[in-house]
Amino acid sequence: MFRGLVFSALLVTSAFAGSVLYLLPCAVVLLPLGAVDTFRSCVQLCRWWWFSFAGACVEYVGGTRYELTGDDVPRSFGDDRCVLVVSNHHCRLDWLFLWPVACRHGRAGALHVMLKDSLKHVPLFGWAMQAFGFSFLGRVDRASDVATIRERLRAAQTAGPAYALLFPEGTDLSPSNLKKARAYGLTLDPPRRWNHVLVPKGAGLAAAIEALGDDLDAIYDVTIRYDTTSGERPDEKAMCLRGVFPRKVRVHVAREPRDKLPRAMRVGDPAATKLWLLEKWALKEAAVESRGEELKPKVSDPDGTGKSFYHFVLGSGVAYATAKGLWASGGLRAAAAASCVAWSGLALFGGLDDVEMAIAKKKRAEK
Repeated sequence: MFRGLVFSALLVTSAFAGSVLYLLPCAVVLLPLGAVDTFRSCVQLCRWWWFSFAGACVEYVGGTRYELTGDDVPRSFGDDRCVLVVSNHHCRLDWLFLWPVACRHGRAGALHVMLKDSLKHVPLFGWAMQAFGFSFLGRVDRASDVATIRERLRAAQTAGPAYALLFPEGTDLSPSNLKKARAYGLTLDPPRRWNHVLVPKGAGLAAAIEALGDDLDAIYDVTIRYDTTSGERPDEKAMCLRGVFPRKVRVHVAREPRDKLPRAMRVGDPAATKLWLLEKWALKEAAVESRGEELKPKVSDPDGTGKSFYHFVLGSGVAYATAKGLWASGGLRAAAAASCVAWSGLALFGGLDDVEMAIAKKKRAEK
């Protein structure tokens, strides 16, 4: 239980420091001046710090170990600038457990996530994700979601390297979702009778490929599995309230260079993209079924840069200084309260991400 409380306190306090005390003040100072590029540089710094710290918390507070197999991305493909990371969606916390992988790939500051729009206005975390320019998808109007992916990824691409994470299944492997996916899988030709993955969708990945165009270096095909004490899927309540973390996260990365993708897929064809995904997901099903026996070779030095402890100490120091400052300074508490009110008010304009995009479009039109 203590471990879960420490983990939650560190993430909440650091998210408060990042979103309330750093990101919004940067936006208030820079965006009215039209300094969009400078603001995005500030955002990239915060993104690098926070995802590196959150990933380090999973390992140092949660005690979770990582085993990486497949392509050794940092050593062999470190020049990849724009990549799409597609993964099976085993549980609601897959994105959290993939952050340490992004850190090992040296791309914590370039991480871009596609997620439900219901998370956009969640205090602290949702506010930060707005500033990070993530793609919020309603999952009701497909055309609108595809347009959002194109717009946000193009903006991320112009700001620097892009490491975009998406889950083509669209939802996690809950019993009800698995039941629906099995029923749908039986209607396909040939039928898919899967027990460990859901049937992937192609539209989102196709839009992302189209958005990045020739700048796309590769797709990282990721298969994630967990070793847990109970044998059940990781759960946020178990982690945060009881301190129950996975013992080990097993991640297999297969790099698919853009020029090796099917021609129709390279131009963003949804049908071709879905066929490609179905092939890859059949391999994931077999790999998870066999407990990853064929997922080789193991990546040497899975700790990557070896800087996780540094990020943990740095982030913990920021969290401690934030808590101490709020306790001791009435002025800081007043400023933080004003920042929270401003974040809430931004919802009237769609959120900070929409405000930033509007300013960027106006600036481009004036050139």
